[in-house]
Amino acid sequence: MSPNYNPVEFFKYVLTWIYAIFTKRTTLQGKKEITLLNETIQVYTFDKDCPAFAQATPFGTILWNLSKTESLSPRAQQLLLSHELSHKNRNIIWKTILWGLLAILLLVLYNIFQLALGIVLGRASPMILVELLWPFILSFTGFLIALRIEESIADYHTLQRLGEKHFIEGYRELLGDGDGTFVGQIQRKVLYNHPKQTIRLYDFLNS
Repeated sequence: MSPNYNPVEFFKYVLTWIYAIFTKRTTLQGKKEITLLNETIQVYTFDKDCPAFAQATPFGTILWNLSKTESLSPRAQQLLLSHELSHKNRNIIWKTILWGLLAILLLVLYNIFQLALGIVLGRASPMILVELLWPFILSFTGFLIALRIEESIADYHTLQRLGEKHFIEGYRELLGDGDGTFVGQIQRKVLYNHPKQTIRLYDFLNS
């Protein structure tokens, strides 16, 4: 076995490769090192014409889309990397997603069971279905709020690390090259703060 072989890193690479297949429908091209201020960060690269610039994974790694990031300025790349690094260092987003999805799944299964039981007993009605959907709706809403909070924290840490001017200019570039579709715009409004909102939050918390 090679003296440089690291089983943990190999396992992370395999998991990240599988994750890229299922979430991006592509395979990894390799690894790349990017300098963020005085720190060198390793990312796992893929190359696909899709809206995603980069993404932290549940396995302590960061996916990096060469097709979207190669044309970005170093300033925008640093902002993007700092944002994903914030997710990676806490890994809260993935715990939130996994537990949130599990809670939603259990609620859905519970609703199905209750509805099936009502049908068997002859007590099912449209109103029962509506009532059973409320826990699912509330849970899903809470899930979206949790994601919004996590994205806000990542932006806050990015602003803290890079400074206001770097943050604004980098975000302006990312927004210009981002997903301009209707779905993409809705997703951004639901899950992400506008950069100016993050700056106001930062000023409020540090005043």
